Amino acid sequence: MQQKIRLQVFHDIVKASRRNFMAFRVVSYRALIALALATIMSLIAFPSPTAFADQSPPETLAQIPPPSYSDASVSADWVAVPGGLAYHSCIYEVPNGSEVSESGIVTLNGKVIKNIPACPYSGIVPALNSTPSNQNRSNLDLDASEPPATRGFVGGWWLSTWWTASADLTKVSIKWKVPANPTNSGATLFLYASIKPTKAASGLLQPVLQWGAGNGNGSNSWAIASWYVASPGGNSVHSPLLATASGHNLSGSILRANNTTSGWSVEITDTTTGKGTGSLFNTGITSWRSVQGAVLEIGKNDKGEALIKACNQLPNVTQFEMDQIIPTTTSGAVPPFFAPDSGHPSVSSCNARIGTGISPPPFFWDPKASS
Repeated sequence: MQQKIRLQVFHDIVKASRRNFMAFRVVSYRALIALALATIMSLIAFPSPTAFADQSPPETLAQIPPPSYSDASVSADWVAVPGGLAYHSCIYEVPNGSEVSESGIVTLNGKVIKNIPACPYSGIVPALNSTPSNQNRSNLDLDASEPPATRGFVGGWWLSTWWTASADLTKVSIKWKVPANPTNSGATLFLYASIKPTKAASGLLQPVLQWGAGNGNGSNSWAIASWYVASPGGNSVHSPLLATASGHNLSGSILRANNTTSGWSVEITDTTTGKGTGSLFNTGITSWRSVQGAVLEIGKNDKGEALIKACNQLPNVTQFEMDQIIPTTTSGAVPPFFAPDSGHPSVSSCNARIGTGISPPPFFWDPKASS
């Protein structure tokens, strides 16, 4: 009898032990799960310094205003682009036929291929004389402390003509010819027509002909590309540079994209060879009415100096003009009336001047002049 009692007690103890073990195991599992959740939540709420170090800087960081033209023109960090000087890490080439969003996302054939970060600077350093006195000022405008240069071999917009449409632009078509090469190499030159926003906002859209060792070209030769200078992120973006040559015919187009109010397709084609380069830029700016009928801009040369040193560094012609420029607005095709800005005197060096005419007037200079 006693043996049966002992066996029953032992059996009861074993059953109790099993129940306690199972309860402990359940409690332990629950405790482990709770501990894991607490750890995860703490990591989410309080990221480690290492986690922060591995992330890109947020786009909300304040951008730095660009320096003055005089400071940027002597700094190797600032590079010539059509429209002024851009910080060296804020210039991007995108593939031919690509699309660039307002936030800097680059797509090609419907696939994202690049994400351009915001520039640490809020825009470019404007070229001297790059805004007329009768236009709204913007971050592409000349600082009031730096008056237009009227003599010497300075850089900037040497010659330019302007026209403002009475309605928003939808297209600008341009035709011109590549002039003769300069007889003396070393300068960086830009020849183009462009459009700017109506109000005080950043932006220049332009099909560009450029000469020299400036951004991307790397040699004393002619090249073409489509540019969007000083995007909302402060960057300067361009399509691939395409080699061209003196005497070749060029055709440029700045076309507002279908079903948008702020997207623009900018293209330039060497019609002599049939090759072209261009991209679509989403600007976020809905009103563009200012047209630059023609611009001759002097950028930084191969020595990093924003100037030319002699008149024979200009194209070896005495006259240059756009063969044709046709703006179209929301009201239809409109005959433009281009004129030089009376607030900016013509450059006196090399006998440079703007001729008479309205669509647009020709440029004159003397490449054989001594000063």
